[in-house]
Amino acid sequence: MKVISMNDTLRQLLIMERTKKGWNKSKLSMEIGKANNFISLIESGTIKSIKKEDFKSIWIALLNLSQEEAEDYIIELINSESQIESNTEDSNKDGEIVYYDEENNDNNLKSFKKITDNIQFKFDKAFKNNSQYAFASVGNFMENIQFDIGFTLALIRIPFYLLKGTDKSVRQELFNDISDVVKKYLDKYVVKDSSEEKNNNEI
Repeated sequence: MKVISMNDTLRQLLIMERTKKGWNKSKLSMEIGKANNFISLIESGTIKSIKKEDFKSIWIALLNLSQEEAEDYIIELINSESQIESNTEDSNKDGEIVYYDEENNDNNLKSFKKITDNIQFKFDKAFKNNSQYAFASVGNFMENIQFDIGFTLALIRIPFYLLKGTDKSVRQELFNDISDVVKKYLDKYVVKDSSEEKNNNEI
């Protein structure tokens, strides 16, 4: 029986997609035929792994996928996770798919948690200041992670902080230059949908 180990990334993705769907945790739990608190226990980290079929049912319900589409979606999730570290996807004799093993990262885990807690604090503050913009930004970030997590993390590593102390106009100029480069690739490789709102040109 294959099971999925639910790491922080998968839990956050679940929370984001459930919120976008407009469902509470009980609603999603009932949609997949589980106890009312099933999704709540997953999102809180109390349930650390679930059957692959239950995992698939979640995405079928949230994203309106067919069985085949859900299977492909799960494979994409596994592949995107494996880009962080070659050992993040593994199968043991019981058929468990392990995405991330925190026990093997004890030396860095405490420091990592402090950083992620601080990130959470910053996001919460941004949400209080402008909830719609913050929610959309975090949503786009999750979409970028799903697209290519290695590529997205590489972009995050660009040391923008070295511009600390410069005028906002400098940051706006850099943002405009980056936007122009991204637009160039979107124009070249992506078919545009005229009904879709494009990226904001202000930071």
